[in-house]
Amino acid sequence: MQLPLQDGVAVTERNVKIAIVGLLLAVSVFCEVVMHLWQNIDIGYTHFFYVLIVITGIWFQRKAIGVALFLAAMHLTASYSLYGVFTGELLWGAIVRASMFVLVAILVAMLSEEREAFGTALLQSKKEIEEKNVTLIGFMAEYTQRMKNPMRISLWNLLEIRETLEKNSGVASPETLDSLQVQIKNMEQILETLQFLNAAVVEGSSDIPDAYREFLTR
Repeated sequence: MQLPLQDGVAVTERNVKIAIVGLLLAVSVFCEVVMHLWQNIDIGYTHFFYVLIVITGIWFQRKAIGVALFLAAMHLTASYSLYGVFTGELLWGAIVRASMFVLVAILVAMLSEEREAFGTALLQSKKEIEEKNVTLIGFMAEYTQRMKNPMRISLWNLLEIRETLEKNSGVASPETLDSLQVQIKNMEQILETLQFLNAAVVEGSSDIPDAYREFLTR
C-alpha cells in the first residue's frame, strides 16, 4: 500500500533523523576507541557526546537517556580497562563525565517533551478556535437571515405607508407623519448597525468563505 504524501514525508524525515543519530553514535564509538583506548586521551573528545545526546533528546525525547547510558557505560568501561587493572578503582573524572551524560539527556528529554506538549496544546487550541469561528459564522448567517431581511421588509412597508399618507393629505396629522419618520430613521439605524457589525467581523477574519462573506456584507 502506498503511503500518502504527508505520511511518506514524515517517514522519510524520521529515517533521516535515525540515520544521523546512528552516524553520530558510530563516530562517538570511534572516538572512544581511538582517542581513549588507543591514545589514552580521556577528556576533550567527550564534548562530542553531548551533541549526540542533545540531538537525540530533541528528536526522540526519552530515547536520549538510553543513548546517554550507553555512552556512559562505554566511557566507564574504557576507563576501567585503562586504569582499573592497575589501580583497582574507577577514575572519578570518568564517573563525573558519565553522570553528566545521563543528566544532560534527562534535562533535554524533559524540555523536548514539554515543548512537544505545548505545541500539541497550541494546535488543539487553534483547532477549537477555528471550530468556534465556523460556529460563529453560521450563527451570524442565521441571525442575518432572520433579522435583516424582515427588518428591510418592515422598512419598505413603512416607507410605502409614509408615501401613501403624504399623497392623501388630511388622512394623517403632521404629528403622525413625524412619528412615522422617527420609526423609519430608527429602522434605518438598526440596519446600518447590523451591516457595520457584519462588515467588522468579515474584515477581521480571513477564514470566512467567500459565499458567507458576500452574504454577510449584503
